[in-house]
Amino acid sequence: MSNGEDFDRGKSAGEIAQRLKEHDQHFDRINGSMQEVAEALNGVKMTMQRMADAMDADRATVITTATALEKQREGTARAVEQTRIETRDRQERRWSPLARLSLIIGIVVGVVTIIVTVLAANGVI
Repeated sequence: MSNGEDFDRGKSAGEIAQRLKEHDQHFDRINGSMQEVAEALNGVKMTMQRMADAMDADRATVITTATALEKQREGTARAVEQTRIETRDRQERRWSPLARLSLIIGIVVGVVTIIVTVLAANGVI
């Protein structure tokens, strides 16, 4: 073999080695990028989990608040109904205008009768 052939083979081997080295460096960059993507995805996953947990907590708060408001509404409705019944009962216990007039007439007749009786007993009438 001649020196020219050895040189060409050495040159080819060097070029192949250089290309393999460049490919290795490229794969290292790809692997690094893949690692960064995996870390970013993990961060997204954690953020989504926190959001889901927050939504669950918010949903529980909404349910609890709605239940409390419904109980308060029912309590208020009962109180209003009780007040309405008590007011109606008080109004029914009051004297009607006719009953008041009858009482006044009765009192006037009674007083007039007493006055006439006293006057008659004293001989004034």
